[in-house]
Amino acid sequence: MLVKLKPVYGFTLVELAMVLFIVGLLLGGILVPLSTKLEQDSRDRTQVVLDDIKEALLGYTVINGRMPCPDCPDGNAPCNAVAAANRNDGIADWSGTVGTRTCIVQVGNLPWVDLQVPEFDSWNRHFTYRVTPEFSRESNTAACGTPAVDVSFELCTAGDIDIYSSYTPPPYPATPTVAENVPAIVVSHGSDAYEPAQTNQQVENYDRNPVNPDTGSAILSSYTSGNYSANVFIYADFARDTSLDPPTRFDDLIMWISPNLLMNRMIISGRLP
Repeated sequence: MLVKLKPVYGFTLVELAMVLFIVGLLLGGILVPLSTKLEQDSRDRTQVVLDDIKEALLGYTVINGRMPCPDCPDGNAPCNAVAAANRNDGIADWSGTVGTRTCIVQVGNLPWVDLQVPEFDSWNRHFTYRVTPEFSRESNTAACGTPAVDVSFELCTAGDIDIYSSYTPPPYPATPTVAENVPAIVVSHGSDAYEPAQTNQQVENYDRNPVNPDTGSAILSSYTSGNYSANVFIYADFARDTSLDPPTRFDDLIMWISPNLLMNRMIISGRLP
């Protein structure tokens, strides 16, 4: 007796390829929005920390009559005189005699221990902190108005930091496009921290190499240290330039102390006349 076998059907290679293609599209559609959401969550958390840092800086200034000095990072020439154990420790680094001390550097790590704020941003990197000398030294050298007791600056003291919405080589435009005469600024360098190829509109404030060119970090390949000023920062919207390979984006988050807000707090607290 003959047994009639039923034919067995399977998938062809073409059908398998189509299934894999569809699955890939579905996964791509899920993973891209997920990665975008995760990055936005990180940015939101960092922004909350920056808001807390602003209040901590203002409170510190009201209490002490000056802004804190930066914490010395590793590999910075002016900081070589600081013991290795005292670098990257979250405590401001000074130079000179008590009462007339000045900051060893004007840009470095945010002194998170002195301010009692988180050490890192959402990407586990230190915040960069830049402060104007006249606002951070122990003694008042402004001599431009009415001095106050134990306050290092006066109502007429101007910051030396300017903020632009895009980068242009020196000479810079006469009027900063975002803010000018800023006493202090804090930068989170975002998720990428550094992109080697950038447009003028996307020059990132990467570790402030122009201020500390010997930090060991490569300066942006498109420019040299002579193209930068220690006093210029870029503030722009989050952006991605897909025309470049690899795609470039500006993702720094920046907080600065408005001179108007600072002076208002000092007057309200009675520290300045």
